[in-house]
This record gives sequence, C-alpha cells and structure tokens, in this order.
Amino acid sequence: MKRRDFVTLLGGAVAAWPVMARAQQTTMPVVGYLRSGSRAASSQVEAGFRQGLSSIGFIEGRNVAIDYQYAENQNDRLMALTADLVRQPVAVIYAGDNITAVMVKAATTTIPVVFRIGGDPIQLGLVTSLSRPDGNMTGVSFLRHGHGGNQTANDARSGTQRRGHRSARESGQSKCRAGHARGAERSA
Repeated sequence: MKRRDFVTLLGGAVAAWPVMARAQQTTMPVVGYLRSGSRAASSQVEAGFRQGLSSIGFIEGRNVAIDYQYAENQNDRLMALTADLVRQPVAVIYAGDNITAVMVKAATTTIPVVFRIGGDPIQLGLVTSLSRPDGNMTGVSFLRHGHGGNQTANDARSGTQRRGHRSARESGQSKCRAGHARGAERSA
C-alpha cells in the first residue's frame, strides 16, 4: 500500500468516526403514559409512576423518556391519543384508568400495556386470568367491595380483603411494568 493511499484511508476513517459512533448509540426507550382525565387530577399517580420506575433504575430523561398524554375527559380525544401512541415507537404503554385500558387493548396486541384500573380486568375484557395475564396486557386492579376494602376478583369471591397485584413474567420489558406496579401501589 502506498503512503498516499494509507493517509487517505486513515483520514477517511477519522472523518467517519463521529458518524459511526452516533449510529452505535442506543435510543432511549419511550413509555407512553395515557390517562382519560387531566394532568392536574393525576399528579399523585404520575409521581408514583416515576418513583416506581426510578426504584428499578429507570430515570426519566436519563435512560427512559415518558410521553405524557391526557385526554381531559374527552373520549374522542382519548381515541386519537391512543391511536397516536400505537403509531409511535413506544416500548410500553401505561393505561391509567378503565376506559383508557379498554381502548388501548382494542388498539394494539403487540405493544406491552400496563394498566392501573378500578375494576375487574376480566369483566373489562383486558385479561382472561388474574394469575396469568395473557397477551400484551398486565397491571394493577383496585376493586372496592363491602366496606371499602381493596380486593382482587379472586379475593372477592373468597370473601377476604387485601390489596391485589398481578404482574407479568420478569423479563427485560416487564421490569418496567413491575416497577410501575410498585410505584402505583405506593401512590394509591
């Protein structure tokens, strides 16, 4: 190899280095955060959500981005926001209430969804079993029976009262789901 060819090759490699380095950087995962209500009314839940993520190492702005969407109690807007999140490259969608969870379930079967609802996820059609959430849906349900105790559907049938929580199998993405569930329980 001639000296001139070597210098040209070396110069080209040095010039291409920043471009190659940027291409190797990983993209920050995005969590789609969706609620039917207003942001002001959801501040405690939102804080618990961020706390749950940070407890398992996901810090907003550092290694995870959160796309907050609020429908302001407008169902047409909720449908549009749901469709928009499904089109985006989000790693997971948080559905913060019953109607949002049902809409997100209808909109995607591939994006993992974590719900926080105040109803029975089986009756809402979100999952077929509490002990083994199926498909792309998992989450936390706060059911109120009797004198205001929190129960899962199975606990309601047996008459016991306790706070219930079911989460997906532990995997890379479900770490995020499990962290949310812990944060949601703390804020509830």
